[in-house]
Amino acid sequence: MSASPPAPEQIDASTGLPLRDEPSASVNPSPERLALAKRFAIEAARSLDGDKCEDAIVIDLRGRSPVTDFLVIATGTSERQIRAAGFHIEELADELDFGVFNSNIKGEDSSWIVIDFVDVVAHLFTEETRAHYDLEMMWGDAPRLDWSGDGEPDAGSEERNRAGLRPDDVLE
Repeated sequence: MSASPPAPEQIDASTGLPLRDEPSASVNPSPERLALAKRFAIEAARSLDGDKCEDAIVIDLRGRSPVTDFLVIATGTSERQIRAAGFHIEELADELDFGVFNSNIKGEDSSWIVIDFVDVVAHLFTEETRAHYDLEMMWGDAPRLDWSGDGEPDAGSEERNRAGLRPDDVLE
């Protein structure tokens, strides 16, 4: 006898995967590691902003992704800039004892740099590459953290649709 599929309310709309028991469930069960991951994601976004990257965001994926808790996404003006910004967040990770699991930062194509810290994954794009892959749309219904403030979800972030638009942004 096969197991019945999860009820529709238990499926994450953006991934099609079952939600965990708690909406705020983390990939990492350690509360200390989760707090460090959140702090690192916020500090990484601040670092990217300080490196003149544009549109830095932190997406809270706890309970939505089976592989990570936070995504940090930012756009640079050139491949050289995003590579330098990536090295800076790797240095920040070392300072916080938050090691790098994997990265393509030293690869030849640097229009999309991915740095995997396990609980946090950073995506640094050139403008064209970010627009093409549009990761924000994939995770459009996940809350975004206010990295410039207290690190809590942005006001209205829960009200976004899959395209990342708020109800007022949609023309009728």
